[in-house]
Formats: sequence, structure tokens, C-alpha cells
Amino acid sequence: MKILAIGAHPDDLEYGCAGTLIKHAQRGDEVYMMVITDGSAGGESGVRSTEQREAAKIIGAREVFFGGYADTEFECHRESIMKIEQVVRQVEPDTVYTHFGEDTH
Repeated sequence: MKILAIGAHPDDLEYGCAGTLIKHAQRGDEVYMMVITDGSAGGESGVRSTEQREAAKIIGAREVFFGGYADTEFECHRESIMKIEQVVRQVEPDTVYTHFGEDTH
């Protein structure tokens, strides 16, 4: 089974569904993560991306994809949708985890 977790910022996925992702990895599922923004509003973006990669290793994710958008400056437009679609096509997930629709992220 292939799992894709998509979060707005570094650490959102860990707060939101790390336990679930760990269980998937322990079962042998392929876990992938995508982080849309660089998290620069919450700290230095280089540090946050390093921390994200380390967290992904602990979780058991095979790969982390980064959207590369500046924190708080993400806009939903054709380019951003295409970046997400590209990852979805590459991973071909059976299950996708992301934020609750009414979340302010």
C-alpha cells in the first residue's frame, strides 16, 4: 500500500498524523511525505527542512517532497496544483492524509 501525507509546513504532518504514518511504515506500507512551504515564518527554512528529513527517517518515510513555497505566501493557483499533482502521479498513493478542510493552514 502506498501512503502520501501532504502538509502545509514542516512539522504539521508530525503533529497531525505521525503515529498513523509510523504504523503504516511498520506494516510495510510505502510512506511518502510532501511539505508545501518552507516553514520560514517558524524558523530558519534550512534548519526546518533538515528537521523535516530527520523526522521522515524516524517515521519510516521513503521520501519527502518539498513544494518550495515561502511560508505564509502560498497561493492556490495552477502552478501549485500542478506541483502537488506531479507528486501524486509519481507516488500513485492508495491513501492520502492532509489537513482538515476547515483548518486555517
